[in-house]
Amino acid sequence: MVFESASPTSVKNVADRLREKKQYGCTSLFLGARTGGLFRNQTFYKYLRGYSLLNFNELSEIGKFQECYRVLKEHINEKDTRVILTESLKSIAYREEDALLAELIKAGLFDAIISTNIDSLLEDTFVLKGMRRPNDYLVLNGLDSNRGRLHLQTGCCIMMKVFGDLGSLNYRVPNSDFKLDTKRSLNRFLKNIMLHDVLILGYDPLWDLPLEQAFVTQTGFCYANEDFPLKSSRTADTLEKSKGQYLVGLSCQRFIRELHSHITGQPALAPPRRTAPLPMLEPTSDIAIALPGSSPKKTAPLPMLEPSLNERRKIFVSYSHKDIRYLRRFRTYMQQYLRNEQDLLKLWDDTEIQGGQLWDREIKKALATTRVAVLLVSANFFASEYIIKHELPLLLAAAEAEEVTLVPVIIGPCALDTSPLHSYQAMNSPSLPLSEIKSHERDKIWNRTAEHVYNIVMKDKE
Repeated sequence: MVFESASPTSVKNVADRLREKKQYGCTSLFLGARTGGLFRNQTFYKYLRGYSLLNFNELSEIGKFQECYRVLKEHINEKDTRVILTESLKSIAYREEDALLAELIKAGLFDAIISTNIDSLLEDTFVLKGMRRPNDYLVLNGLDSNRGRLHLQTGCCIMMKVFGDLGSLNYRVPNSDFKLDTKRSLNRFLKNIMLHDVLILGYDPLWDLPLEQAFVTQTGFCYANEDFPLKSSRTADTLEKSKGQYLVGLSCQRFIRELHSHITGQPALAPPRRTAPLPMLEPTSDIAIALPGSSPKKTAPLPMLEPSLNERRKIFVSYSHKDIRYLRRFRTYMQQYLRNEQDLLKLWDDTEIQGGQLWDREIKKALATTRVAVLLVSANFFASEYIIKHELPLLLAAAEAEEVTLVPVIIGPCALDTSPLHSYQAMNSPSLPLSEIKSHERDKIWNRTAEHVYNIVMKDKE
């Protein structure tokens, strides 16, 4: 997406702005559905995928999450929804991002939090971090009348859970019946908060849509997410008219980790991977959801699980068609490895798509089994709307989950430092792109890249 007035930013710039703002007033934090416990929740997906006509193996994490919204809205009644949500959230024991975010809130960087999540993961972490209410924080349910309590308090962080809280049984999910304009006190409270500096994190255009009307044009509007807002949305319009800033391509977990690192000066180390326990299932090919007072519901057989590292063996090349000559050169250097390891290695780019095939579907299918992604980075690369809106968010999410290794090769001058790729080690220095060095030096980089890619894939097969 191309903005005329809004501009890209970096995690460091966001951290600097938060520190500066703290000196004379704080920033509000909007936590969208992609920061909550249901996003990337494999237990949640497994409960609902049987009701969908889509193949979850071909969907991105965002695609799965949004399909689950549609399934809940169209096929699951309120009682069944409560059971599914409760069981799905039970599978989460710890989230590093909650601990890091709680520390930033405790340090006084945010004076108000607007959350669209119905879980209590963040509030539970407040308690573990020694925060006490009402002195340190106060949690309000957006579905309550609140009786005039909707105002900010000095020295206390107000957390407004707009769609309620699952534990209190006063919540709305899916929230299509939630009308903000009918809740005058809440609407006024939210818009007053939005008039000040606000960081929008993890907004989902389907799950969080009713809150979009609270976004108002003001200075200090910052949007951080895995993908751009929808082109015709109020979010995009507010970002543009407010001359705001955006950071796209980082998962919420990674953004919080890097933000915490810049604020505290501590290194942002990747945490060990944690796999949430799955609920017990009936010993059959169908999943049975046991509901109180009713017989179990059978759904369609579960599709195959997400591909493991050993099943991910594609080398995916992401590039702009204007840079196709660089793709051809990389293919030349990969040919020897591909010939010797035909059963293990597969190099894929969009020239593999045959006539009559749906190119968007084929690209997403290839991404689902990618182990290494070679990114031919240039100004053309960042100007490609398809790469920025579709390919790159999927690859960044897979890299965050440690399923895909990203290997950038800088082929032309570009603004790498303000892109979501700035923290990934490239095969060559951004100050010396391939287009500006001699041919024999370029060939050395291609040779080193091909060898590096080969070693990554083959190491997983050992």
